Parts: sequence; structure tokens; C-alpha cells
Amino acid sequence: MQTAFKEFSIDPAIADNPRLLREVESATRVLERVLGKSASRVRVGWEPAGQDSARLRVADPLANGVVVLPAAELGSEDRLERRLLSLWSDVLGRRVDALIEPILHPDGAGAAP
Repeated sequence: MQTAFKEFSIDPAIADNPRLLREVESATRVLERVLGKSASRVRVGWEPAGQDSARLRVADPLANGVVVLPAAELGSEDRLERRLLSLWSDVLGRRVDALIEPILHPDGAGAAP
């Protein structure tokens, strides 16, 4: 499958389930749309997560996120888009945290827990 991502993989076990593979491929197109221009900077990987579910890992150079998508969400573009937007929002939040940490704590002490 051709994608806009920096790196892209689908675990071979997903290919053994044709319906799940179709849903993952469809979800990948939705993810590309959600990420827009940022897609070319991220690594994306899909792996099985139980029967008819898939685990999606999205990572950029500073942060990553993981979500398990059950069949009900993979099969509903509206629900899927909301979950992917939430995942990307989480990744961006972690990225911002990683970027501002050295500014807030230049001595490397870090924030108190």
C-alpha cells in the first residue's frame, strides 16, 4: 500500500484477515487525511490486537501514541476519524511538552512530579 507517511507497516498477521486488512487500509487513508501535511514526518504501524481489532502506532521524531481500534470503530468512518483526531492531538501534546521542557528547565532538572 502506497502512503504519504515517512515509514509505514502492516503486521503480516493482519493480511491473514482480509476484512481486517480492508478496514486497516481504509483507516490508513482516513489517518492520512487527519494528519494532512504532517503525514510525511510520521511513522505508522498497524498490528493485530485481538480478534477483529487493530493497534495503531503513530510516532514523530519527538513523541508517539498508540490506540486500539475495535471493528466497530474501524467500520465507522465518523467514529474512526474522531479517534484518530484524538490520537493525533495526544501526540502533538506530547511533542509540545518535549519541545518546551528544555525552555522551562534549561538546567535539565525537569519539573516536579
